[in-house]
Amino acid sequence: MRVLHVSLGLPPYRSGGLTNYSYDLMLSQQKQQKEIFLLFPGHYSPRPGVRVVRLKEVQGIRVFEIVNPLPVCLMGG
Repeated sequence: MRVLHVSLGLPPYRSGGLTNYSYDLMLSQQKQQKEIFLLFPGHYSPRPGVRVVRLKEVQGIRVFEIVNPLPVCLMGG
């Protein structure tokens, strides 16, 4: 089974309860022989347009970054 997680990123670059929970969940699902993918909003680029870039795997989790995402509110709601 393939599972896609949408999160703010992975520790240590992002922190907090939701980030840690989703990372722990991904690792436990991976132990159950599932293919795990992570999609997160990334950096802004001077090139116009939104695109998805594949990054290196982290502990068997395939990581994808959205370049030029919509603004994400991380602090203060």
